[in-house]
Amino acid sequence: MNNQVVSSLVWAGLMVGSAAALTALEGAGILPDGGERGFGVVMGLVLAWTGNMMPKWGADKKCASDGEAFRMKRFAGITMMLGGIGYAVAFFVAPLEKAPYWAMLPVVIALLVIFLMVLTKRRIV
Repeated sequence: MNNQVVSSLVWAGLMVGSAAALTALEGAGILPDGGERGFGVVMGLVLAWTGNMMPKWGADKKCASDGEAFRMKRFAGITMMLGGIGYAVAFFVAPLEKAPYWAMLPVVIALLVIFLMVLTKRRIV
């Protein structure tokens, strides 16, 4: 197996294992809102990991040059990583009733910034 498959399987195991552990802790009364809050943090970390992996994936053939493709992927990866960290922090800090709404804000902003960068194809990085 290559490195990407192993890494993806580790993250999938982390997601399933953390959801099961946090739900068990919530059921036992140890963590009252641990399942939902903890899984939101894990999902934010998965988004950050995906953003971190974006520049390492193959080059897009629609770009004028490999350098341009790498710059665009690096910028998009950094932006998605920051959006994922913002998602995780929002789920960790915000009141649970409002956490899903606050958590989506950094992700939506990151996606809009990436979309605008692709539309303009400016050298941002």
